[in-house]
Amino acid sequence: RPLAGRGGMEGPAPWKRLSKEELEDQYSPSRWVIRRGAEEALRTYSHIGDEEIRAWEPGSK
Repeated sequence: RPLAGRGGMEGPAPWKRLSKEELEDQYSPSRWVIRRGAEEALRTYSHIGDEEIRAWEPGSK
C-alpha cells in the first residue's frame, strides 16, 4: 500500500541512480574539503574571530 503524502514520488531514490564514483565524490568529505596547514588554519580562524569581535563592538555599525 502506498504511503500517504509522498507527493507523487515514484521510482528509485535519486541517489540510487548515481554511479559508485559519483557517490564517492559527493559523500566523501576528503574529496571536497580543502585541507590547510596548521599555521594557515590558525591565521584564518583568528582573522574570522577578529572580524566577529569588531562587528559586535559598540559603535562599529
